[in-house]
Amino acid sequence: MDAIRRRHWTVMPTLVISSFATGLNLLLLTPLLVPISREFGVGEDRIGQLATLQAVIAAVSAVAVAPWLDRHDRGLVLRLELAVLGLGTVISMLAPNLAVLALGRALAGLGGGFVLALCLAIAGDAVPDPVQRNRSIGVV
Repeated sequence: MDAIRRRHWTVMPTLVISSFATGLNLLLLTPLLVPISREFGVGEDRIGQLATLQAVIAAVSAVAVAPWLDRHDRGLVLRLELAVLGLGTVISMLAPNLAVLALGRALAGLGGGFVLALCLAIAGDAVPDPVQRNRSIGVV
């Protein structure tokens, strides 16, 4: 039981930080929408769809990835998808036009959806006790 608790407390910080980074990536776009619309010379209505694009792709990818999760090493997939999230963020940061920015946000949404699904699955697997498992999932 002590080995399980140790594993639980070594895995949980990674999952919490990964989930936090994913949520932050999505939410930090909102206050930047007006300056981004000015930078690219497009209306706020069009630029506001970037956040929607990222959120929809994240939601669809989180659901779509569920059957695939058990076929691959979750730790490796989590690292790869964090890299996809980071790559999408860097592309967004360096985007010279709206199309490239949308591509970056879509890529970040894809990575973010996978990350959230993986974090919840790993949190559930980390603890065999149902009460503790529910707490772990709730923390993530």
